[in-house]
Amino acid sequence: MVSVRELRGGLMSNKYCQALVELRNKPAHELKEVGDQWRTPDNIFWGINTLFGPFVLDLFTDGDNAKCAGNTSPACVTS
Repeated sequence: MVSVRELRGGLMSNKYCQALVELRNKPAHELKEVGDQWRTPDNIFWGINTLFGPFVLDLFTDGDNAKCAGNTSPACVTS
């Protein structure tokens, strides 16, 4: 496991890792603050959609990045 010290020291100095370190230091956060955690990668979605689609529900969306009309968001999952 990479320590916060190593992350800050430049081992993993990309913006995503820096944002995760900042979130770890907060007392609480919402899932949507983590970034694309809920997003279905385009290549996976379109590949599976081609084989088995068309999809009508996107389970891995934050509500703003849905791949199809039917979706659920973290708020729906936790409600």
